[in-house]
Amino acid sequence: MQLPRGTFHRLYKSVTLRSLKDELASTQFTGYCSIALGKESAILVFDRGQVLLAECGAEKGQQALDDLRRNEEREAAAELNHLTPEQINLAQEFNRPCSTESPKAGDSGRASRVRSERQRQASSPKPGQGAKPPAPPAAAPHVRPGKATGGSIGAPPAQENQEDLNSVMQTIEEMDLEKLNSTFRANCKDMLRRINLEHLIQDGDM
Repeated sequence: MQLPRGTFHRLYKSVTLRSLKDELASTQFTGYCSIALGKESAILVFDRGQVLLAECGAEKGQQALDDLRRNEEREAAAELNHLTPEQINLAQEFNRPCSTESPKAGDSGRASRVRSERQRQASSPKPGQGAKPPAPPAAAPHVRPGKATGGSIGAPPAQENQEDLNSVMQTIEEMDLEKLNSTFRANCKDMLRRINLEHLIQDGDM
């Protein structure tokens, strides 16, 4: 029998086949049991306590299982190894001649259902996969205040300077220079008086 590599569970040095079978059924054992019965060897594959595959010497399937039942009171050594549900399905696929005649209800078609489930899982996108998220919107170009990106928004720097100069010239032209001169002289005269320098004041200068 061709079986996947299982996980070691337990070793029996001496046990009757009846008690071994009853224990595996009550614990719903899933895996295979290698049996050394005198000069003969046998292998039983269990799925939740039910025998799915059997091989004893040259006998296979139900005939091998019947042969073991006829010797179920004999002492034997046995080794138990766990198998996963997927490994059980593989064992059934590769050892069809060893299949027993009365499998557990619902076992038929188990392998095909598992294959369909695997195909469905493989075709469905995993979390985080699928459609790519939309690209973030492009940032708008930074525009400095007072500067235009296209048309003429605001006056150019040269034009602004010219307008400022014209405004200053116009302000100077509108000023009353005589009045400004008179005010300046009066302020200077008042300042000299405050610091006791009136002797410097000349009527011709002020």
